[in-house]
Amino acid sequence: MRYGMLLAGTCLAVALPGSAEAQGTLTGTITEAESGTPVVGAEITLIEMNMGANSLDGGLFEIVDIPAGTHDVEVQLLGYQAERRQVTIVDGDATQLDIALMVSVVELEGLVAVGTRARPRTVTESPVPVDVIPAADIVRQGDSDFANLLRNVVPSFNVNTQPISDAATFARPANLRGLAPDHTLVLVNGKRRHRTAVITWYGNGLADGSQGPDIALIPGIAVEQAEVLRDGASAQYGSDAIAGVMNFVLKNDRSGGSIEVKSGANILGKTSELFEEGTVPGDGEMYTLSGNVGLPLGKTGFANLAGEFGNAWATDRSVQRNDATALIGAGNTSVRSPAMVWGSPRVTDDMKLWGNMGYVFGSEKQFYSHGNYASKQVEGGFYFRNPGTRSGVFGTSMDSTLVDGTPVVDPENPDDTLQVPILLVGDMLDAADGVLDGSAGCPAVRIDGNGVVLDKDALAQVLGDANCFHFRKLFPGGFTPQFGAHVLDASMVVGIKGAGDRLSWDVSASWGKSNMDFYMYNTVNASLGPDQPCADESRDLSHVVPTDQGCTPWFDPGVYDQQETNLNLDLSYALSERLNIAGGGEWRNERFVIVEGDEESWTEGPLASQGFTPGSNGFTGFGPLTALDTARSNFAAYMDMEYQGVDDKWLVDLAGRFEQFSDFGSTVNGKLAARVSVSEQLGLRTSASTGFRAPTPGQQNAFNVSTIYDPAIMDLTNNGTIPSTSPLALEFGGEQLKPEKSVNFALGGVYDDGPLSLSMDFFRVVVSDRLTTSVDKQLTPEEIQQLIDDDIIREGGVLARFRFFINDFSTTTTGIDLVGAYEIRGAGGSTTTWSSAWNWTSTVVTKFNETTLDERRIRILEEGLPNVRGNVAVNRTFSGGMRFLARASYWGGYFDGEQPYYDPDDPHYSPGDPEYDADDPKKLKTIDYPARILVDVEAARTFADKWTLTVGAQNVLNTYPEEYPGAAAGVGNTYGQFTPFGFNGGFYYTRLGYSW
Repeated sequence: MRYGMLLAGTCLAVALPGSAEAQGTLTGTITEAESGTPVVGAEITLIEMNMGANSLDGGLFEIVDIPAGTHDVEVQLLGYQAERRQVTIVDGDATQLDIALMVSVVELEGLVAVGTRARPRTVTESPVPVDVIPAADIVRQGDSDFANLLRNVVPSFNVNTQPISDAATFARPANLRGLAPDHTLVLVNGKRRHRTAVITWYGNGLADGSQGPDIALIPGIAVEQAEVLRDGASAQYGSDAIAGVMNFVLKNDRSGGSIEVKSGANILGKTSELFEEGTVPGDGEMYTLSGNVGLPLGKTGFANLAGEFGNAWATDRSVQRNDATALIGAGNTSVRSPAMVWGSPRVTDDMKLWGNMGYVFGSEKQFYSHGNYASKQVEGGFYFRNPGTRSGVFGTSMDSTLVDGTPVVDPENPDDTLQVPILLVGDMLDAADGVLDGSAGCPAVRIDGNGVVLDKDALAQVLGDANCFHFRKLFPGGFTPQFGAHVLDASMVVGIKGAGDRLSWDVSASWGKSNMDFYMYNTVNASLGPDQPCADESRDLSHVVPTDQGCTPWFDPGVYDQQETNLNLDLSYALSERLNIAGGGEWRNERFVIVEGDEESWTEGPLASQGFTPGSNGFTGFGPLTALDTARSNFAAYMDMEYQGVDDKWLVDLAGRFEQFSDFGSTVNGKLAARVSVSEQLGLRTSASTGFRAPTPGQQNAFNVSTIYDPAIMDLTNNGTIPSTSPLALEFGGEQLKPEKSVNFALGGVYDDGPLSLSMDFFRVVVSDRLTTSVDKQLTPEEIQQLIDDDIIREGGVLARFRFFINDFSTTTTGIDLVGAYEIRGAGGSTTTWSSAWNWTSTVVTKFNETTLDERRIRILEEGLPNVRGNVAVNRTFSGGMRFLARASYWGGYFDGEQPYYDPDDPHYSPGDPEYDADDPKKLKTIDYPARILVDVEAARTFADKWTLTVGAQNVLNTYPEEYPGAAAGVGNTYGQFTPFGFNGGFYYTRLGYSW
């Protein structure tokens, strides 16, 4: 049961002014109607008086200093039907009120505090749309990642696998209502949650450049309920709440607990030869151990502790690349099969600890606190480095010549000479003396487009000469870098709140930290040549083929660190029985730090002047010029007024917020929301608001170099993200970043007649000055030199292309949310609940600059997520402890613009295709993936009222997305890497729980 949610979770009494001769007391007991057991944590409210208390041990409650007279009392608790009674308080006497609550599993009846600063309301009473999802509905799945669990039950929430996305693999960006990940504010117990240290440099266009919170670090067993406010709320909560607010209410039981063991795997997965050879553990195998316990703190306090520990092995959905197949066919036995792995990363030692506590003292005050500590290690692979063609490491090119030495002119470009691929061979004598005169006499070794050596005698000469160096001496079959991070996350919130004389107050302080300590191995700093740093012998790298130097190269590129501190004061005052005003102030400091990596990860070695790229290949380390320590602070003042009409038929809420930032100035936002009761069952609601999101210090100042696959050249390339105010960015349209601005409108209705609950809401969000990364800009040699002269890429090496953050486009997002539930009570205590939720969202880019955004990126923004998502679920509970759940989820079609490909059978677009270009008909093809329906099932049996055994399947029919046509010709991914529902197929699991 919940303990202490009323008035932000306290056991308080608010006394209106009055004489001592005209006051009385209300006492009583709250029980469960069917079993007669006491109910702890129910909220008992004198509605018009803004007074209340919570039921404690034994279901007992007491409210003192109530003005004499007749009052309406409401009793509510998630999972029970609300009850109302009328009581008469007699001067100097105690009035007894005992209420038995009927169990209800209809989700729309949850009590929520998000979206209002007055008393908590039920979802059906709220003037704004709020989804309340009990924890039981979230965790009745096989997955242990909280973000995935939430995605499967909230259609407007999207998060996908990020298999090769730099640091975004470790903290995946999530979208609400089709907007950017950092357009959603995340709260825990109503307090702002800090953002992750990861900036999503590459995120399928929708998430590019975003930096939002990581909800995957919250264990499901710690959560009482999730509240999803589907409306703009910047005027109430500040920056980031453009798409809405997600509030996670932690359990606050003061007794009881549970422990749970869960295990599962993708046992029907389409695995590659790697798993068949036994070099990688079972496909997607996962186990978690979790527990929760409630403890009393004296007579009026609680401490609720939760923890989870688990491991999840990687998955593989790869096919062998054509170039790797050609190398193997030519006799290169060192090439692995597959050469690179596409799948979910491996997660080990995944520990999540959460605590929530509160203690009531002095009858009207409560000290409260909650916090967390989480750590894990996440590891995945990068792209395969072909032992012949990977430029800057294995390969380069030279001018082709005729037998007599005459250069061969390119017939399509008469001013250019044809280039032929050759191996990149280092002259160690030139590296030693610094004079590039070819002292060692190393031969040119020609290769074909797949990296197959055409002149084996020349290769043998290179490999046999100590003064000639090629990376085949270390990696004869090429290599695939392994990229990982030690993730650490911690937070602490402390506060005191109280009430009296119509005034409620809440003073709190919070601190949060996200830390990503990166590492790389099985890669090189090519400019160092044969002298690569070795991994510590204590590391278990048995799954990696050692190099000829007898060790596996290892790099520590550096650390991302995000810290936030927040001070907050909330005030609420009941001017009358109908009018409540609230206000407060907030100060927040946000700091982003990039910690320098080891020197080998960023330095220029002796072979840099011969074309060997410096820095750890795949993710360049942070050097002295890249290291960063930047911060900003902001102050906010806000006010909220809420008026309840006569007979509770209508409600109006008005909110305003002023915010001053130390780096870009101030912003003012407002919100108006209203609700009208058409009948006892039907209500209509609407809202209009303005909002904003401030660019983070990291987005304004960070510099990053990533290696990505460019399908246009069918090869890897180094891409940099530079500060928008750097000299080079300014030449291409960069400028000082500014806040994103939004206008939000919503209109909807809710119907509730007991067993049936329905809601439908229309929304429209206009966002201007949207922040994203620009399209990639191709650098000329002169521009590269300017970057070096500006001390921006000194340790990052040569950048083929770059991008920067930009406020330069606007969008309009329109959508409809439908939510419904229907409960059927059968004979013998059985219950059947049907529930359904659907979302339609359409985003249109209404303004953009062609120099910073292109048509492909625009189409990704508009169609990169399914426009339609929905689910239908049935939950059947039988007498005797049996339960069965079935859920069908619909995922609409979507566009994948990240991996266009050449179709050898149909290399030209037809004039009817949207990207047809009459001047350049031979273009890359993009993919529109079709819709899919996934089915989940779960069956559970409870024994002796304490043990519960569950078996289930997530995606029981083992449904996959449509296969990617360019997999073998490209980088080997069988499916699109940004598939919204994942590409691992069915997951089958068992769960054993014990509760007391």
